[in-house]
Amino acid sequence: MPTEQVSTGLDLSLVIAIAALVLSALSPLISALISGLFQIKEKTLEISAKQREQERDFYYRHRAEVIERYISTAGQAILSGRYYDFGNSMGEIYFYVDESLWPLLDNIAECFHNDKWFMAKGDFIKLCKELSSTEIRTQNKEQPQHTDTHQPKEI
Repeated sequence: MPTEQVSTGLDLSLVIAIAALVLSALSPLISALISGLFQIKEKTLEISAKQREQERDFYYRHRAEVIERYISTAGQAILSGRYYDFGNSMGEIYFYVDESLWPLLDNIAECFHNDKWFMAKGDFIKLCKELSSTEIRTQNKEQPQHTDTHQPKEI
């Protein structure tokens, strides 16, 4: 019985052709998958940056509102002697002003506590001058120096 030799050249070219066909079919799929994953990561980073920006905007808006409310209620209390709204705004302002201003805030509060509201005017004017130099409504780099974490994180 004669033995026939099988030509491996045909088999090898068939394998190469099939491999090329499979790779040509898979290449766009793999490329699309990688592109999709990159776009998801890019969108996630974009959303995260937008959220940090919104948090920072909220912080500065709220900071300005708290400081303005304190100045308004303290000013009204100094002029009229009625300080029932002053207590509400007094506690929150400590979160948003530099610690160097805390003694002025303490002196003003002490004057009201001792019913000597008319004596708070000097410290109130000093406080207003100090706060006016901090550009309350802008997002400057100089934020209050606190040990707590009420400020947004820098990016």
